[in-house]
Amino acid sequence: MASIRKDLPVYLYDTGKSLSVRAANKLRKNGYTDIYILKEGFNGWQGKKKSKKTV
Repeated sequence: MASIRKDLPVYLYDTGKSLSVRAANKLRKNGYTDIYILKEGFNGWQGKKKSKKTV
């Protein structure tokens, strides 16, 4: 957690929500306050997605 800055927002997501909630709780216990969880997980993301390139 030392590499996650406390002065910036933290955005969490997973394939559902359970892991993100657990991570958010751990972050809060360690002094993080600006935490956001993507409501429907990664599968609910509506924004741009980077395409995968194969070589």
